[in-house]
Amino acid sequence: MKAVIQEPEIVTRNGKAVSVIIPIKDYEELLERAEDAVDIA
Repeated sequence: MKAVIQEPEIVTRNGKAVSVIIPIKDYEELLERAEDAVDIA
């Protein structure tokens, strides 16, 4: 069974956001953009 998350899921603890669950493709794109930003700097 596969879970498909369309929107980011925010995980809270004691009413405060502590983490976010996002699709792996979105995560990989964020990593790539961060690496590109480091390369430019």
